[in-house]
Parts: sequence; structure tokens; C-alpha cells
Amino acid sequence: MAAYTTIDDPSAYHQVDLYTGNGSSGNAQTFDGNSNLLPGLLFMTKRAGGGNYGSFMATSHPDATVTKCWERGSGQMQAQQRIASFNSDGYTPQGTSYYQNENNSTYVTHASASGGTTASANTDGDIDSSIVVDTTMGLSLVTWTGNDTDAQTIGHGLGARPNAIWVYPIAPGGDGNTQRIWWWEANTDGYAINNGLNESQNAEANNLNGTISGDVSGEGTTSIFTVSDQNSADINTNNGSGTYLACVWTNVQGFSKHGSYVGNGSADGSFVYCGFRPATVVIRNMDSAQQVNSYDTGRAPFNPANETINWVDHSGAELSDGNTIVDILSNGFKIRTTGVSINASGETIGFSAWAEQPFVTSTGIPATAR
Repeated sequence: MAAYTTIDDPSAYHQVDLYTGNGSSGNAQTFDGNSNLLPGLLFMTKRAGGGNYGSFMATSHPDATVTKCWERGSGQMQAQQRIASFNSDGYTPQGTSYYQNENNSTYVTHASASGGTTASANTDGDIDSSIVVDTTMGLSLVTWTGNDTDAQTIGHGLGARPNAIWVYPIAPGGDGNTQRIWWWEANTDGYAINNGLNESQNAEANNLNGTISGDVSGEGTTSIFTVSDQNSADINTNNGSGTYLACVWTNVQGFSKHGSYVGNGSADGSFVYCGFRPATVVIRNMDSAQQVNSYDTGRAPFNPANETINWVDHSGAELSDGNTIVDILSNGFKIRTTGVSINASGETIGFSAWAEQPFVTSTGIPATAR
């Protein structure tokens, strides 16, 4: 049986962590995977508990350690320090906010490695960038300062064509917008599936075509991506004096997959082949304004997986209903609902997935079904 991966133990690069807040400082979390994981990228969401709800992203990039979070009610991204430290096999939430450490509230963290905490300069593009990159697991954290010019290239250091790019405004400046996250998924024609997460806390429709690309002419895709200044707060990823962070992903066989499928509106929905049994799956409708659903085997150890959290909607607790059901399989995932956020008929649905176990290891050991 042919090997399908070069990463036999995905827990060295991606893990899901569940914990309960203690309402005091020093609530250090340690991952329980087979390998230690020094996290470089955290997505943290409150699952249940009293009071307000929220979620946020934190990175180890030295230029972007102030985390971005969506404030409940305002729907705006706010710069807050939510992580006290990134540890050799975990992390420590900072403070006692409902975002990350409210007493007796429960949380889920989706953690990825990123190559450490030391950035290096990259001069491959029109604009110099600063990168923290892990080519083994296919993630580069890239920061740059905008120059108010359209169609500018930026180096990412992956040595492979990106399959997904998520751009966050650290300090957008000028006509930049703090209320949006831009998310691009690659398709066969380039980076044509583009949209943002807006201040209403849902994914926007596909309204950002052409504002970022991997150079669809085929030149430099292994080293650069392209950002845009459209003189609009809604579609501006290169505003003059603005600073930005991009999470640039490339697919790694047997470990990660970023792409899209077309919904069929049926409870017998699409099967998406990944080449591994996913630990985490994030799904978002790229054609209409819907929530961004995340699934994982930590919260749902058995099929069907219907415990979903919207990464940018903080109005309530973790959902478990018939509109957001998937099966997590030994080689991918299958949609089991007619719900429009993950299976609207004829609409393009983007996804990102990371492995719990490769479908076949480098020594020929197959993944087990759930």
C-alpha cells in the first residue's frame, strides 16, 4: 500500500484542546497529543457558560502578537492581548475575560505550529515582508506594511503555491477596515473564490474578486502572493501605512487540505476527500452570507459531528442542530445536512481541514474509521 503522507504524527503540528476557565491568572494549558506542539497560531472560542461569548485568533509572529478578536455586539475586530505565553507544549490564557478564561466557562482551541517565534525578512515581492514559516506543515505567517499601490506582490517563503490565504488587518490605517477578515481559497483557475468576514459577524458574499491572487498567470506562485489597494475600506489589503498579517497555507499530502466543493442541498451531501482523517474541519459558504462552521474530533469523538462553533459569531453558545451535520471519515468528511451554511445547492463552499491521522502512514499503516 502506497504511503500518503510525510507526517506520520499530525499532533506535532495541529491539535484540538478543550479546557475550562478558572477565572484567575496562570491557567496554563498543555496539549495531550502524542507529540509536543509549540503553537504558532491559535483559534480560541468560548463554547458554553454564563454571560457573553467571543472568539479570537492569536499568533506567535513577533509583529502580530497582539491578538485580534471580534467584540460581541459591535462586530468589530479589536486588538487585545488574550494570550500570556506560547509554551513548549501548550499556551497560557491571559486574564479572566469571557473570551479566554471566565470561571467555569468551557473553551475550544484549534492550534497549529508555525515554525517558532523568530521572524525572518523576505524580499521576494514588491513589498518586503516578515515571515514565520514552517514548510513541513505548510503554514507561513506573513506581515507587511502597505504602500497604497494596487497589485503588489509579497513573499511568503513556503516554496509551494498557496491554497488558502487569510488576511487580517493589524492596523489598517487610512481607508483600511478593522471590521473585515479577508479569506481566499484556491480553485483550479487561481484565487477566484474570495470574500470577507464583515461587521455583521457572518461571511460576506463573493465580493472581493481580484483583490488578492497567487499570480494566476503562473509566475512566482511558489514564492509570492498579490495584494490590492482598491481605495475602499471593504476591499483593501494594501492601504498606505496599514499593517497586515496573512496566514498563508499550502496543502500537505496526508496532513492538510484547503479547497472547495459545490453544495447539492441534499442530506446525502458531498463527500470531500482529504487523504486523512480530520482533527479539525472549517467550512464556509463562499457565495452567500453565512456563518463559518468549525468541527473537530475533540468535541465530537463520534459521528455524526454536529457540535459546531461559528468562528466569528459570538451571540450564543456552541450549536448542535440538524443544519450543520458532517461525518468525519478515515479519508475526509461528508456533508449530512441540507443546511445552507455548508450545503446550499449550487453554491461554492470553501473548507480547510487538518489531520488527526493520515489515511496511510509512511510505513503503510491505514487510518481507522470512527
